[in-house]
Amino acid sequence: MILLIAYLAIGWIGARDAKPLVAVGLLWLILMLCFEVGVGRAVGLSWERIIADYVPWQGGFMIGGMVILALSPLIAARLRTPRHSDA
Repeated sequence: MILLIAYLAIGWIGARDAKPLVAVGLLWLILMLCFEVGVGRAVGLSWERIIADYVPWQGGFMIGGMVILALSPLIAARLRTPRHSDA
């Protein structure tokens, strides 16, 4: 879902080079972490419970989703850019 949204929005983002695309992804990551923590705390979850979602050996795999989120603008831009062959 994240990659689909990034793919559809990549033209609107306007970034073309790797550094700005990664910067957008990191901004999305920070905003998502703030949202996740804010909602978690608002519904009464403990810090330990929130952190457990990000620790693989405690059964949490959110870190993988966050890595994909951070890289999704770069991946989407690469998918949308046509590749030219030298042949």
